[in-house]
Amino acid sequence: MRSLATIDVQWRDDLSFVRISGEIDTSNVSEVGEALATAAPATRSGLVVDLSGVTYLNSAMIKTLFDLAEQLRHRQQRLGLVINEGAPMRKLLLLLKLDLVIPLDFTNDDAFARIKGARTGGG
Repeated sequence: MRSLATIDVQWRDDLSFVRISGEIDTSNVSEVGEALATAAPATRSGLVVDLSGVTYLNSAMIKTLFDLAEQLRHRQQRLGLVINEGAPMRKLLLLLKLDLVIPLDFTNDDAFARIKGARTGGG
């Protein structure tokens, strides 16, 4: 039995944090994309998305991530993706060279520190 994505949104300082688990496919990619867009209002300095628990994502979700990165860049916000070393989708995202557009971090703390460091001129 397939497990469609669950989305958990939290806030940490002035950063939004979204943890996604399960599968992202045609049936729910719009819902996931809307949740990500809603979690990154212009009043926040950045968004961290943890994809470590994602077991499947389709090409529409890859496009959504590229589009989100572009949207946030225009608003001078930062985007970070967390996908730990053992995560099922890590190799796919590296193969697609997503890391050239959106930094991939191994842990949530790494992503938060990198974004905060970039905001303060430290990186």
